[in-house]
Amino acid sequence: MNKAELEQLFSSINYQWNEDNSGLTAHADFSSLPVRELINASINFGLINNRVYPTSGRPIAKDFFNLSGSDLQKTYKVTIEINNPNLKIFKNIEHLSTTCPTSSPQSFIVTDDESFVFVENGQLPESPPISLSNYFHLSDIWSVLKEHSDDSKTNTITFLYRRKLHLKNTYSKEILKRGFDGYALFTKLLKIPENDQELEHKIEKNHILQNTLLTFLESIEVDERFNYLLNNFDKFVLRLDESYQAYVVGFSFDKLREKHEEKYREFMVAINDSISSMVMKSLMIPSGAFLLATRTQSIGSKLDLGSASLQMISNLGITACAIFISIVFYLLLMSEAHSLSAIKFEYKSLMGRLKDKSSQAYDAIELHEKRLSKRIEFGELFIKRLHCINLMYACVALAWGLTKQFPPDVQWFL
Repeated sequence: MNKAELEQLFSSINYQWNEDNSGLTAHADFSSLPVRELINASINFGLINNRVYPTSGRPIAKDFFNLSGSDLQKTYKVTIEINNPNLKIFKNIEHLSTTCPTSSPQSFIVTDDESFVFVENGQLPESPPISLSNYFHLSDIWSVLKEHSDDSKTNTITFLYRRKLHLKNTYSKEILKRGFDGYALFTKLLKIPENDQELEHKIEKNHILQNTLLTFLESIEVDERFNYLLNNFDKFVLRLDESYQAYVVGFSFDKLREKHEEKYREFMVAINDSISSMVMKSLMIPSGAFLLATRTQSIGSKLDLGSASLQMISNLGITACAIFISIVFYLLLMSEAHSLSAIKFEYKSLMGRLKDKSSQAYDAIELHEKRLSKRIEFGELFIKRLHCINLMYACVALAWGLTKQFPPDVQWFL
């Protein structure tokens, strides 16, 4: 049955709750065809018992589906099944909160409040009564606490962090008229997302919640703890948020420091690799000098023209190889210089972003930046000296190669 049919049903029958709200009966005029159709649909839905009692004459129970003729012109007493599996029925919000203190049924009706209220599949109607909205908030609060508890039963939940703490779902119904300041922040911090996403910092939040509950409620009697928590909910949420923000600051600081310490090691390895590579490549210079010294020969004055020409070409080729080694070494040094420059730019940029995010974290690893700067300065100085050595080597190689093109007596003159 939909909301319109239910509203029409309850407006068409004269219903009455018994004194303890444990049962609901109604008088229905079966002479009205629309009423009979609504009763028929309600019986099929499980909302009304099919055994009906005439209000006049002998009150003998009759089966609704066996009524016919004159029987349909009478008024009957019907029993409404308030605990049927499809739809629970409550007299008012107080009756609802007493019967189901912290766990709302999926679908239910509240009959005697300012307006007829129908909740279907846990979804509140538009513009619900304030007390009903607060009841749903209270149910959410209990549900979140239950999710983060170490043990739970129908009416109690237990936390075991540091010391055992019990909560019972007893509270004053007056709280439903006031509401809960801090509810939105509480659910934002602790409610598990419905889209199967993992709650951020779940373990840490669980510990923070239990520790805050312990300090907030330990001195309160067990039966009064939940009521005290609800009446001081804004203070509790404020304390909870302060504890969590303190954790986040510490966590962010540690995370940033670990990240940049790891980057420091990566940069240092890259710089050392670059310097080691330059040391290995600098062996090209003595190799070239050895080649030049051992493979070039002076052109003797007694050599014939063919031998002298062959020796001259050999000397020029070896000299060209030596000069080529110098050029290649220069290009390799320039490549290493660009690598060091890129590393320097990257870590300077990284440290700048860190300083903007957290000056505390920056102060903790500022020493690493100084070490990197010194190491890069050493690498840059090493490259400059290798450039000087390479230039000297190129000049010597060129001069050596040219002097070998002349006889010894001319070399001495030169």
